[in-house]
Amino acid sequence: MSYYKIIRGVRYDRNLLLSAESFTQGRGESRISLDEIQQLYQMALDGRGITDIEWRTLQYAAQQYTFTEPAKKWLDEELERNNIGDLNKLIRRVVRHEFGLRGLKWKIDLDEVARQHKNFPSRGFIPALRGALSAFLRWGQGQLSLAAVVSRRDLAYNESNSPEEILKSYLNTGTLLLIPAEPTTTQVPLDFDLPESLDFQRFWIFGLHIPDLFPAQFAAFVLRDQPTQYSIGYFSRTLDLDSLIVKVTRQFAQFLNLELDIDTNEVQRQLALTPNQNFGNSLFAALHEGIFNGESSFSFRDFIMQEIWPDPDKSIQAYQREYIETGKLRLLSSPDDPAFPVPENFWPDTDDVWVFGLEMPRKTNVRFIITANRTGDIENASWNDGFIPNDAPFEDSIQHVVHEEFGLEGLRWTISQENYEAQRHRFGPDWRYFPGILRQALNTALHDYLTPQSVFNIVKEVHRDEVDEQDFDDPMEYRAAIKHHIMRYLKSGQIEFLPIECSDNSPSNGEAVEDNWLFSLSLPDLSDHGFFIIIPRWPDDEQLPYIYGVN
Repeated sequence: MSYYKIIRGVRYDRNLLLSAESFTQGRGESRISLDEIQQLYQMALDGRGITDIEWRTLQYAAQQYTFTEPAKKWLDEELERNNIGDLNKLIRRVVRHEFGLRGLKWKIDLDEVARQHKNFPSRGFIPALRGALSAFLRWGQGQLSLAAVVSRRDLAYNESNSPEEILKSYLNTGTLLLIPAEPTTTQVPLDFDLPESLDFQRFWIFGLHIPDLFPAQFAAFVLRDQPTQYSIGYFSRTLDLDSLIVKVTRQFAQFLNLELDIDTNEVQRQLALTPNQNFGNSLFAALHEGIFNGESSFSFRDFIMQEIWPDPDKSIQAYQREYIETGKLRLLSSPDDPAFPVPENFWPDTDDVWVFGLEMPRKTNVRFIITANRTGDIENASWNDGFIPNDAPFEDSIQHVVHEEFGLEGLRWTISQENYEAQRHRFGPDWRYFPGILRQALNTALHDYLTPQSVFNIVKEVHRDEVDEQDFDDPMEYRAAIKHHIMRYLKSGQIEFLPIECSDNSPSNGEAVEDNWLFSLSLPDLSDHGFFIIIPRWPDDEQLPYIYGVN
């Protein structure tokens, strides 16, 4: 019997193949284990070192049989460490066969791989390559990871393919490279712009360029000493600023109608102050992390959650987007900007951040300061804080909410600034201001369909013959039809803000004024019911305002 076995015209070591096959049969285990691949490797060594044919046979076995993960990694590392075979063939096997990325191109300098092996002792390059590709395909990473960007662009509109298939379709148009530890030794062939403070002692660092997603580019960091990796995104610093600002806002943060007032000359001036800034990343941090997740004593999220009645069927983020799309974002240079003056105690006490101003005059007179780290770090690098300009008298601000925001020209109100200030003084300096509390009370009257005897549910019964829920496919359209009738009743109604001592008109369910902002509402054209609106003073995510009627 010949020492070799010829398959499709290629010679392989017959004994190695037979041994590999035997390891997958007869023991209820179809995978080759770490111990078994080590036995095969020792057979290949056989005192003379591994020949090209034996190397080819081990590669063939790795393609034909299923290895356990430890076995696969051990073989790659051992072969790589001993410079056996062609590293490009290993790369091709991982990219093409293991990950199924038939279109992904790579530009990996093998001399750079060898230099990093020599200068930074670590696990092998092939396990690092696997880790990088896994990181690019992983969900649940940062807001500028490849998966997060693709999710915002595609997944909401593409139900024909799986998320992994969509991600792979992008990877198949891209180019992967190994970032050189010494850029002067190997020219990076892509427009790829990473921070200067990269820790090559700890990480293999890969870059990924996908033309359709430019100016966003992606990096994967794979620890050299353990199987841990993550990926992040960076915006190019070579694209002209006007194009960059539009692409970051419209394509990546996906604010299509937000008005922008960002002077590129001012951007250039501030960029000159601190080296190694990434304005694209900072702008995205402000638009995404700052707006949606920024924490402060009066964050935009808190404003929406606690002053805009959140319909349980509509997310807080949906309300945030609805408000932002009516607004304007400005880049600020100082707290005394005449177009957007900022109270002194709201201006950040550091020069390490970009400062933006956000206003939404069609929705509210609250303004927000949004900051973003100048280094462009996306996660936990941005915050926002809200303030109320001191230019509107109390009575005027109430009229703005009732008439301009809600269009309730006929609604009468009994509301005194003295009562409001007395409650703030008595029960603690709640950060909310009265127009926000009133806005929440009116939203509750319009939208609370969960509470029995709410205005919504009484109007629903009164107009059962005119507005039949069965006639609507979309529940939101049905609620809009009921809301239309509620608006009519509110225009002839009266609302009262209850004082601390409200014994003559106390809520019938016993809600206390020290725990709640309390309103009473009468709608004589609807019924002789009176209504109480309860706004918790210190709400949490699970605690919504509510309204109920009493005879």
